[in-house]
Amino acid sequence: SPQMFEVFLQGKKLSSNHEMAEKDSSITGKASLDLDRGKFLVIVKSLYTGDDENKWWIRAKVAGEPLLATAPDCGMNIHHLLEGTKLGSVSISADGSLVLVNYSKVDRTSGKTGRWTEIQEVSSGRIRQSFRKGGTMGYHWMPSGKKLYYTKPGEKGSSVWIYDFEKGTESPVLEDIEELSGIEWSPDEKFLIYTISEKKKADPGSSLRYMDDLGNRTFPDKSTGSLYRYDVANKVSTRLTFGEYSTWLNDISRDGGKILFSVSRPNPTVRPFIQQDMYLMDLSNGQVDTLWNNSPWSGSASFSPDGTKLLVTGGPDLF
Repeated sequence: SPQMFEVFLQGKKLSSNHEMAEKDSSITGKASLDLDRGKFLVIVKSLYTGDDENKWWIRAKVAGEPLLATAPDCGMNIHHLLEGTKLGSVSISADGSLVLVNYSKVDRTSGKTGRWTEIQEVSSGRIRQSFRKGGTMGYHWMPSGKKLYYTKPGEKGSSVWIYDFEKGTESPVLEDIEELSGIEWSPDEKFLIYTISEKKKADPGSSLRYMDDLGNRTFPDKSTGSLYRYDVANKVSTRLTFGEYSTWLNDISRDGGKILFSVSRPNPTVRPFIQQDMYLMDLSNGQVDTLWNNSPWSGSASFSPDGTKLLVTGGPDLF
């Protein structure tokens, strides 16, 4: 080629020319291709400048006896799986006009995964907002309108913020909560239920490690999750659950009057080695009713729209 060029095999540079040839002449570069059986990607890059006296052209050929084909298709390989931009999850705003899309991409140099969130218009696909703030995570739609809530780190803990697309404002709702691990808004947006994971401190003076359940085989840091209710108008938090084992929020009723939560605890002598309890709590007085307990098979529950029935999902043995 009379122009500058570079030749790559599977992303590795094999040959290059960074000089422009004289008029009516060309420069040749050579490279050896170490090919095994299979598909390989060969890329040739060429650079043309406006003051070049030669026409822009490039020609290449392969010498040797290998059987070569130039079909552009190739089989799935590890690079397709590990590299490139990947779609995480998608959710639509309450009014149906905006869509939230989560992406991730692995940096080839460091191997670290970068994550970001984009807000796009459903009608046009135009990007309205891109969130790439370091440490900010968990973007979700509010139950009504065009509003997002998310968490970001603060000086003493994590804070919950709301971004309003119609007003173009960003404001905190709940600030400096240590060990915050989960958030769920009530349908009327008057309160939210959040989870705090309290770590259990091990005895620093002992060299023994106590394995009390199967999930403890790698000795992770133990923690217990408890549910709290935060009233937005009064800015008051109320603890709802406590105990030796973690509690998980399953659902909040449409009128905001009741919640469903479950507790799982180890049962090492009987398969599948856990037991689950499911409870119904009346938030007006704190009264708790047991829906089922000591179930060896776990399930999840949610309210019907009118709050008179529950939808329970789980494996066949649960029923």
